Amino acid sequence: MATLTFNLSTKNKKIFDEEYFQKEYYQIMPSTQRVLTMSTIDSYPQINNPNILIHMNYITYVFNAKSIENNSIARRSLQMYNRLADKLGTKNILIHMPKSKKEFEYLKFGLQVIYDELISKGKTLQFEIVPWDKELQELFNLRDDPIKAIKRFLNIIIKNSFDKNFNIVFDTAHLHALGLDGNSMCKLIDHYLKYVSYIHLNGNMNSMFTSDKHAIIFSNANKFVNSIDPIVRYCSEHKLVCVMEITQERTKYENYKIFANRYGFRLVNDYSDFSY
Repeated sequence: MATLTFNLSTKNKKIFDEEYFQKEYYQIMPSTQRVLTMSTIDSYPQINNPNILIHMNYITYVFNAKSIENNSIARRSLQMYNRLADKLGTKNILIHMPKSKKEFEYLKFGLQVIYDELISKGKTLQFEIVPWDKELQELFNLRDDPIKAIKRFLNIIIKNSFDKNFNIVFDTAHLHALGLDGNSMCKLIDHYLKYVSYIHLNGNMNSMFTSDKHAIIFSNANKFVNSIDPIVRYCSEHKLVCVMEITQERTKYENYKIFANRYGFRLVNDYSDFSY
């Protein structure tokens, strides 16, 4: 059965010691806007939960000229996330794909750093596609044929990547920003299904071909709410782990329960440490 889960707050480190959180699927985003340190890592209990997805912070940039250097900020950051993954007993570390033409030019640098500091250490890269800036959209002629453009982009990344420990995380909000509706999302994900285990099941308050702003996927604020049925059913039928990244909106747990029952998801338990 497919799983519907959320981000888990890392403020209360004791919760990771609870039996439920030593086996459940969920995503964490530690040190979102700060450098991850050994003191922070030491504050987590030693557990063994291979189902945790660790989302890299927003200040670690691997797709640039400096990242490849020994002892670069990017390398040190990835080393810290590798240690945190060992502490929690997971191999899954999520990093964003290039979002701009400039970052794309340093694709090989970034992938080499990721290989050196994570993949060679046995971790699995969960590589998330994100909205593109105008220059990257133009480089791949995104507006002419979004699926063709995204496939070309992903095929280049896969060709230069490391098949053994490489997965793709598709975010439905990001795919809408890249010009896809619910049916198109299914076609794209199905093409790369062997690389997929986690999905970010998010709505988008903004229009296509712009930066995204998360909404609850079944909310009326979601610009593609009328086309969610095929993609949600696809995720359920293929038994994927779907993380709902709730940031801009909130709703009652009961509404997620109704949604999960409608589409055949197993919903995580109602804990206040989950962001919903």
